[in-house]
Amino acid sequence: MTKIAQELHLTQPTLSIQLKNFQDQFDIPLTEMIDRKLYVTILEIKLPIIQIK
Repeated sequence: MTKIAQELHLTQPTLSIQLKNFQDQFDIPLTEMIDRKLYVTILEIKLPIIQIK
């Protein structure tokens, strides 16, 4: 999340809060964290976004 936040010129906590607020608007999960990798979940298809170091 830190690397994504840096790319967006945001702090990591700000990005996490914004992502959570966005996801709370939907009945299904939009992302999932597996082994420090963030995945976008679309109808149970997992697409890797970025590996978190």
